[in-house]
Parts: sequence; C-alpha cells; structure tokens
Amino acid sequence: MLSCRARLKGRSRPATTARKVLTAHQDELACQLEMRETRRLSVRPKLALQVLPHGPTHGHLALKNLGPGAALEVDVILRFEPLGESRPWRTDVLAPGEQAEFEFPSPAVDAPPFTFADLERDKVRVLLQGSARDVGWNKHTVWDEVDASAWSSTVERSRQLYVKPPMQRIADELEMIRNALEDR
Repeated sequence: MLSCRARLKGRSRPATTARKVLTAHQDELACQLEMRETRRLSVRPKLALQVLPHGPTHGHLALKNLGPGAALEVDVILRFEPLGESRPWRTDVLAPGEQAEFEFPSPAVDAPPFTFADLERDKVRVLLQGSARDVGWNKHTVWDEVDASAWSSTVERSRQLYVKPPMQRIADELEMIRNALEDR
C-alpha cells in the first residue's frame, strides 16, 4: 500500500475544479493526520507484566517496556490480590526493551517468596496500575494484570526451559568477562 504522500504525488492532472481542489485538500489533511498518528505511536511506551519462571516451582515478575518509545516518569503500583500487598515503584526512565524485576510476596517477613503452588492455592492475581510519559511529554495510563495462580499448572504442563535467577545470570556474565580478560 502506498503512503499518503506517494498517493498524492501520483496524481497526473492538476485539480481544476472546486471539487478536485477540495478533494486534494481533504487528502492532504488526511495524510497529515495519518503521519501525526504514526509519529505519536512511534514514541509511545507500552508497559506490561511478565512472569519469569526460574524452574517448575519458583519465579519472579518483570515489568517490561514492550513499546517503541521510552517510558518517562514511570509511577506504578503492583497489587497482589487477594493478599492485600501493594508496592509502589518509580523510575525516571524505562527504555524500550528494558525491564525491572520483582519478587513475589512472602508469607512472612523473613520467609522466601511464594512458590507457584502457593500462588495457585491463594489464587493470586497481580495488578499493575499507574502512569508514564512518552518523549513528547504525553501522559499515558499504565494498566496490566497477570493471573499468577495459573502458573503452577502452566509451567508443569508446558515443560518450559527456565531462565536463571537474576543474580545467577549476573554472576555468569561476570565470569565470562573475567575469562575473556584472562585470555588476552
């Protein structure tokens, strides 16, 4: 499909009647609106929640910017329902493809985070609510929901390969850097 500019350039005869002039003007306005909308969408962030399993029993949450534009002044709240736990989170910038990672709630202060079986037993849903700005300084509502309780059976049935926990990934990458430097 041709772009609106290409469609306008492809006209072979100049507009000679009022109707043709009006149609050409309407086409030009439609092109301007189409390009403005394309520019607006090209800088819009899209924040979404994702569950990252470490294995068949444990995992954590990631808030990821899936959009083509940076998210500025991100101000969100993670709510774990029906547990009643809420966690505010803010950052100045979340670049496209960048993510922030969070643990699931713990049953007690010094206890490890809930397992997938715990999340399933308690029917836990994670709600994300808040706002962020794009680089044009337009404010966008942020909202997403993940049914964390479904992950126990989903992971078990899918036989998914698992990501390493974040600290293990960092340790592995540092080890690779150290080995590369030693080989020089």
